[in-house]
Amino acid sequence: MKKMLLISLCALFFLPAAGALWAQGSDVKEIPACKYCGMNREMFAHSRMLIAYDDGTNVGTCSLHCVAVDLALNLDKTPKACLLYTSPSPRDRTRSRMPSSA
Repeated sequence: MKKMLLISLCALFFLPAAGALWAQGSDVKEIPACKYCGMNREMFAHSRMLIAYDDGTNVGTCSLHCVAVDLALNLDKTPKACLLYTSPSPRDRTRSRMPSSA
């Protein structure tokens, strides 16, 4: 129940601000690995996220799961934005296995 609440809060309040703040694009250079699981954020860029807090700190994560962990551990901090990077997954770049209809 708590996980669903955190996901809902992130989606309702923080994602609309994502476009303007995410344009900076330097988050991978500043935060190359997820703080919680160590995943390489550049290699797995299709799922990376960034939380910007009101106090000026940023936390780079690899996924929504690690965002939920950070939000749960930092209840005393107010998130300003929760940014989602939406590049294609590496599997989306491969050709479809479906035969051509022509």
